[in-house]
Amino acid sequence: MPASWRHPIFCFVGWVVFALLLHVGPTHWKGQLRTFLGDAAGLTLQGIQKAESSVSSLFQASHSPIEEHQQDKAAAERFKAERRDLQTQIAQLQRENERLRQVPEVTPPSPTSSLLKTRAIDANVLGVTGEESSMTVSLLVSAGSRHGISSEELVLEQPGLLIDQGENADIRLDRLVTTGRALLGRTHQVGRWTTVVQPIFDPQFRMAVRLVRESELGLVVGSSGILEGTGEDCRILEVKGTEPVAVGDLVYTDLAASLSSLPIYCGRVTEATILPQETHWTIRVAPVWAAGSIPKKVSILQTELKPDRGKDDPSEPESL
Repeated sequence: MPASWRHPIFCFVGWVVFALLLHVGPTHWKGQLRTFLGDAAGLTLQGIQKAESSVSSLFQASHSPIEEHQQDKAAAERFKAERRDLQTQIAQLQRENERLRQVPEVTPPSPTSSLLKTRAIDANVLGVTGEESSMTVSLLVSAGSRHGISSEELVLEQPGLLIDQGENADIRLDRLVTTGRALLGRTHQVGRWTTVVQPIFDPQFRMAVRLVRESELGLVVGSSGILEGTGEDCRILEVKGTEPVAVGDLVYTDLAASLSSLPIYCGRVTEATILPQETHWTIRVAPVWAAGSIPKKVSILQTELKPDRGKDDPSEPESL
């Protein structure tokens, strides 16, 4: 087309002529023009709609692989997290099994009279007192506040392990606390709902113990001493240098000075040295449960008199 026909004046004149034909032209012309324009507009709209649908489909198709990749990546991350959690739980169970394997199967004979009996009260470990990161302890305080129980009644101030049994479960002070067949500590502070357990490795922990040696003829009971926590493991004090002590000796609670009807395994001697000028042994003990390891469940040992002792005993004379 020549450049002169594309001049704006000619375009304007053309539109004016077209408009005049629509208004003043013959009737059959106007009807045909209106029909033509309507059909043209409809075809144009349909073309635009088809183009939009095609573009939208292409856009979705181009993004679909990306979204699928993102979903697959998120699922893979969740699977990795679950796998890490399972590996952590398996490692924890393996460590607990290894500790339990260290506990000897044999138990020293108890000279205690059958007048006493020991029962175990099971409890769950809620956490460590004084640790703000203990989620279970925080949830316990939150639940207690909703039931009108103050945090002082639930979380006691003494350092140690917090368990979910207290005076309501007949828990008393200075009772031995075990996990499996090994000593974990003793009750240090007893509240109405909870109890603080002082671990065996706590620097303030003291308990009378006795050394026991395994031999071909059986167990040989050795000298007694005082088991003391060091913060990481334990040591035994007040064992004279004239007494036989060796690495590998077993350590049990001393029934003569503990509130128990049976000896409880405490650990194994890992170091025993004595210098020429010293009069007592330096003894280190590895407890089954050391610092940094917290069991989920424990048992509180309650020693009490047998209520049926002496009843219906034929050897006892009848009263007149």
